[in-house]
Amino acid sequence: MADEQYEDARDYYTPYPSPNDPPYGIGKIIEMSNNHYLISIENIDMLVKYIRVWNGVMKDKDGIVCNRRRNKQKIDEIYNAIKNNTLASSIISASEFISSDKLAKRYLCWDGQHRLWGLRKYYNETKNTYSGNMYLMIYRNDKSKNMVERFKNINMGTPAQVHYSSTLVKNTVDAITGIILKKYPSLNKNSGSPQRPNYNINNIHAELSTMLNNLDAEYITPDIINKCINFIDIINLEIKEKYENRYAKKVKDRWLVNAETADCYLFLDNDFVEQLKDKIIA
Repeated sequence: MADEQYEDARDYYTPYPSPNDPPYGIGKIIEMSNNHYLISIENIDMLVKYIRVWNGVMKDKDGIVCNRRRNKQKIDEIYNAIKNNTLASSIISASEFISSDKLAKRYLCWDGQHRLWGLRKYYNETKNTYSGNMYLMIYRNDKSKNMVERFKNINMGTPAQVHYSSTLVKNTVDAITGIILKKYPSLNKNSGSPQRPNYNINNIHAELSTMLNNLDAEYITPDIINKCINFIDIINLEIKEKYENRYAKKVKDRWLVNAETADCYLFLDNDFVEQLKDKIIA
């Protein structure tokens, strides 16, 4: 890795008992593939121990590429936001480099370094852990040229979500349909157009995929799965209360009886996916 420069002497490879493991103790892995880890940050001490900032200068086909300079004012703003619990949900992106003997790794942050520095300052001054909405994306067994291309894409305005949104959308759709099938199995029907309050899980899967893939990237955040799972219960309760209070348009009695029996009102209005979309973008 002679073409990279590092923040300080601690950026040498760190030995790991297993080269397949991500950095220990940083937080909960909420998404994993052969290409990446997505981690919900919980322990700043482990984050600042393993994740270093890429301070390199590289030359590629487009010229010289280098990381942003450290901005003390921006670091202080992030530090204060962390202290005041007002830091917006965001992602720190890093690349994993594995040593030639496959026994050690290092992790270089190339996007979100000011958030990393802000978290480091917060930990150094308070020794507190962190429980906010901050995530770490690690690209596994990366190459320098790939890291630089991602860095350039982000700096040209391409959102970081582009690199993992397709996987996250698929996982979200699978999670939602899995919850619905688990909670309300008796209402799943093979018919292409089942009568309310029944549903066809394949139809729901397709509608969810279309809806989520058409959303702006800003809404496809790492916590979208948990949000949608919570929204299922909220929507179900809202529709239930609407019919109990006779606010909604009249539906057939047998539909309402079936919904009450299964305690599933999600599909009485025939627009569950649209209601879920409204919750996501609200």
